[in-house]
Amino acid sequence: MSVTLSEAPSDRVRETQGRSHVIAEDGTQSPTIEPAFPGAATAVPVVMCFNRKYLPGGAALIASIAEHASPNRLYDLIVFADDLTSENRDILRRMLSASPNISLRTFDVSAYFSEIKPFLGGHFSKEILYRLRIPAVSQVFLRRGTAGVA
Repeated sequence: MSVTLSEAPSDRVRETQGRSHVIAEDGTQSPTIEPAFPGAATAVPVVMCFNRKYLPGGAALIASIAEHASPNRLYDLIVFADDLTSENRDILRRMLSASPNISLRTFDVSAYFSEIKPFLGGHFSKEILYRLRIPAVSQVFLRRGTAGVA
């Protein structure tokens, strides 16, 4: 199952009772991200953050994971981004079409940082800040001690 980022993430970012959520393509909101393969002892979650400018590098990372992945394990690849187009996401998914043991999901976590944007500049991108949310939205993975960060 592939859950992806919405086309217009800024329209979909909402806060409920003062708490920010990640937004999936289908509009689902959640303060955390559940594993793609719940209960699978061999699942390896990998969380990465990149934007369209770094799509080639992100694609290379995903291709490398697919090339070196064990067929005996499941891989849950999660991308935090807010500007990938549906075409960008389709390209990444097509790269994994021969890898049924790899799930690719993208999420918009910009709601967590909506008040910080004016302070970004220079060498810092939003995606650097998105990495700060990995522990908060990946609690289930971290409890199991299996989360990887790219």
